[in-house]
Amino acid sequence: MLGRIARCGLAGGAVAASVAWSLTIPLMASPDEPAQTFAVSAAADGQFRTPFVEIPDLGRQSVVNVPRRLAQYDRYADCMMIDPTRDASCQYLQPLAETPEVEVRTQFGRYPPTYYLLVGLPSRAIDGTTSPRTMRTVSALLVGAVFGLGLWLLARYHRSAYAVPAAAVALTPAVLALGGTVNASSFEVATAFAAWCGVACLASRDDLPRPLCWWTTVSLSLLIVSRPVSPLWAAIILVVLMVHRGRDLVRERSVRWCLAPLAVAGAGWVAWTVAMGTPPLLGQPPDRTGLRPALGIIRRALPERLTSLTGNFLGTHPPTWVPTVFAGALLAFVLIALRANRRGLVTAGSVTLVCAVASTLLELGRYADIGPWWQARYSLPLLVGVPLLVVTGLTWSLRRLAAAAMALGTVATQVLVIVWYVGRFR
Repeated sequence: MLGRIARCGLAGGAVAASVAWSLTIPLMASPDEPAQTFAVSAAADGQFRTPFVEIPDLGRQSVVNVPRRLAQYDRYADCMMIDPTRDASCQYLQPLAETPEVEVRTQFGRYPPTYYLLVGLPSRAIDGTTSPRTMRTVSALLVGAVFGLGLWLLARYHRSAYAVPAAAVALTPAVLALGGTVNASSFEVATAFAAWCGVACLASRDDLPRPLCWWTTVSLSLLIVSRPVSPLWAAIILVVLMVHRGRDLVRERSVRWCLAPLAVAGAGWVAWTVAMGTPPLLGQPPDRTGLRPALGIIRRALPERLTSLTGNFLGTHPPTWVPTVFAGALLAFVLIALRANRRGLVTAGSVTLVCAVASTLLELGRYADIGPWWQARYSLPLLVGVPLLVVTGLTWSLRRLAAAAMALGTVATQVLVIVWYVGRFR
C-alpha cells in the first residue's frame, strides 16, 4: 500500500510541478509561445493545410486565422524582453477592434497535429475561445501526466534505488517549466522522458512485464508524432533499448505486438509530412567559406545553451547555484557508475555524444537559410535520458539515504527556483 501511495505521489507531484510553472511564468514568456498558441487555436478550428509565406531569416511561416483577442498576445511579453529587469505588470492588451478574426503567422501550422489537438480541443470545449490561460492549464495537465507516467514506471518496475533520484536530476527546472507552457516541445520532452523511463526499467530487469512494454511502446509512439524531428530521437531510444534487451524482445512472442503501434505512428508521421509538404529539416547548408564561421558561432553559443537547461526565460537566468546543484548531482551518479556500472556510463556518454553531433548537423543543415537556430530545449528529448542511463543496471548501491538525499536536494531546488521566478516576474 505504501509503495502504491508513493508511486501515485510521484505522478501527482509531476502534474503539480507543471501546473505551478504554468501559473508562475507570465503569459507568452516561454519560447515561441505566441506562435505555438496560434497553432493550437488553428488546429482546434481544423486549419491544417494552410498557405505558406517566406519570411527572411525565419523561413516558411503558415498563415492561419485566429480570434483577434488571441492575436493581441503576439507581442504581449515584448516589454519584458526589451528590459529583463521589468516585471509582468508591464504587459497589456490593445483595445479590441471590431474584426472577430485576423490573419497571423506561425511556423508550427503544419507540424504533426497530435499535441495541438490534444490541447486545442479540450481548451475549445472548456471556454469556447481557446484562451491562452486555458491552453496553458490543459497543456500542463497533459504534459505533467506524461511526466508522472515515467516516474510511476520507475517507482513500479525499476530495481535500483537510484532510479527516482536520477529522474529528479533529469527533470531540471527548465524541463518542468517548459511543461507548464504552450509548446509542442514540452510534449516531445515528456513522451521522451516516459520512453526513457520504460527503457531504463526494461534494462534493469530479467523479465519483460507486459504493462511495462505497453507503456514504453505508447510513449515512443506518441514521441514519434509529436514534432518533425521526433522520429530521430525515438530511433535513438529504440537503438539503446535493442542494445540492452534486443535479443530478449525478439525472442518473446508476447511483446512482439508492441511493434504495431510504432509502425502505425511512423507511417502516420510520414503520411502527414508528405501530405502537408512540411519543410525538410535539412535545407541549405553553409558553403565552405561559411562553414568555419558557422561552427565558431555554434561553439560560442554552447555555454549559454548549457546553462539554459536549468531555466532561462526572457533572458533571465536563475542564480548560479541552480545549475551547480544539478551538475553536482549528475557528477555523483557518474562517480558511482565509474565504480560499479561502467556499461551504463558508456551508454549515457554515447547518447550525449550522438545528441551533440545530431544537433550540430541539424543546425548546420539550415544555417544558410535561417542562421543559428538550435536551442538547448531541442536536445532535451535525449538529455533527459542521460541520468537514467547512468544508473541503468546499477546493482552496487550506497545507503538508500544517500539516494533519497539526492532526490530531495534536487526537488528542493525546483521549489526554490519557482519561488525565485515568482519574485522576478511579480
